[in-house]
Amino acid sequence: MTHQTPHPNSPHQLSFPPSMQDISVKEILEHHSKDTELLKCILTAKSEEDKVKNIWLIKAEEARIQLRHMDLELAREQHKPPVLTRYKPYPPPQHSPYPFSAHPLFPNMHMEERSKNTKRPYYER
Repeated sequence: MTHQTPHPNSPHQLSFPPSMQDISVKEILEHHSKDTELLKCILTAKSEEDKVKNIWLIKAEEARIQLRHMDLELAREQHKPPVLTRYKPYPPPQHSPYPFSAHPLFPNMHMEERSKNTKRPYYER
């Protein structure tokens, strides 16, 4: 098995602000054991800080897992055989010849018949 370096988004690579650095509860108790009210506030803040840190760790882990899923999907797509679609050329359009007109609406009419079927513009009447 080969050694892999942690992904840049892994929780091991995250750096937290100094306020979130690990301070053990034992150290807090040793330094502030005489002032119970202050100790209660510090421990509450420490608890909240740990919750926030855990939320960030969970989000980082979820992002790492999502990235792995995307990598897996990409690898699957790259290893799929190419889909070959058969090209079916359309037959050329079946136009009838226009012996008396270049206009497709009146393909086989003589000029007289065409003039009967078309209305003249208002200004030519």
